[in-house]
Amino acid sequence: MKQILIFLGVMTLAMRGIAQSGIPDMVFFVSFSGLSGSPSNSVLWGEAEYNRVEQIPTLPIYQVYTNRLDVFIRLPALPENAWILEKEADGSFLRVAQVTNLIVDAIYGPYGQQSLTLTTNQIHSLIEGNWYAEVDFGDSNYIGNLAPQYELANGPKVVMVFPPINGYPSRSYFVISPNNRNARFDFDGSHCVDPFYLPMQFFWTGWAGYDLSGTPIFADTGMDAVNVFAIGSYTIRLQVNDIIENGQPFYFGLQVITAGQAADTIISDIQSSGISEYKKRVLIRVLSTAEALFNHGHMVRGRFELEVYKNIVRASHFDSTLTFNLLQPAQDIIDALGFDGRCGEMD
Repeated sequence: MKQILIFLGVMTLAMRGIAQSGIPDMVFFVSFSGLSGSPSNSVLWGEAEYNRVEQIPTLPIYQVYTNRLDVFIRLPALPENAWILEKEADGSFLRVAQVTNLIVDAIYGPYGQQSLTLTTNQIHSLIEGNWYAEVDFGDSNYIGNLAPQYELANGPKVVMVFPPINGYPSRSYFVISPNNRNARFDFDGSHCVDPFYLPMQFFWTGWAGYDLSGTPIFADTGMDAVNVFAIGSYTIRLQVNDIIENGQPFYFGLQVITAGQAADTIISDIQSSGISEYKKRVLIRVLSTAEALFNHGHMVRGRFELEVYKNIVRASHFDSTLTFNLLQPAQDIIDALGFDGRCGEMD
């Protein structure tokens, strides 16, 4: 039912020409009541939608709207005035914006439409039900509450920043173990977005492998979370909630690999590249030595081989893109090993 109502609300506003960004973050219905003995009017009604961000990257003609409220009012005739109001703490009404887009349409008849950008405080007031629309027809005056439809609201959105894999977008993290046993990983939830700028609650959960029916091996409720993972593959879920709505769970992968496995990945990439066969053999020979050393726990000596590999890459005068793609994975291994002049391994 919720999805059907959202669809109907979106379609209704779209027909009125109000800009859309898919499902709005919250929908508002407006039922008007007459003031000062004004007669009832069944034609007069309204609706609104709030979108924190509207962006359609594939259609550059579309603009990006932030904190945008779109209000539509169906009218029996063009009014003398129409306003969007905010109810103050003392019960008085503050005029926030005048409805200046008053139109007579051949199909829909008279209607009013207005869009405005809200501050964070105004958004909080809006979702608390403190916003109204007022329409004046001379001696007949009407006011209606922009009633929040909480059951149709969007929850917070999980945003994770994944490093690309071989230049392609990814939905996984790869972590290199410094000791062939495990690795610490820091999860960052600071990029998550709440459409209403409300405080968010974070729920991290992790499972070994891809079977989510088993007992989780990891859970945390901080915006940032830290855990030490053994070598292997994991499925991580993050759900972010606010006081209005639960966000959609977001699943992603985490793989903890050894330095030897990471070196082997570089070898595979070189083998499938367009580098000359001679230079391939030279680079792979050094990387294979590093891989063998890492696999036997000789991390310092393996790192030395990676430095040799990096020098060979630089001396080969590849183009800048290829040079970066060859150097960065090796540097990632070196960084993961964490050598800074001190090392517990004496080899």
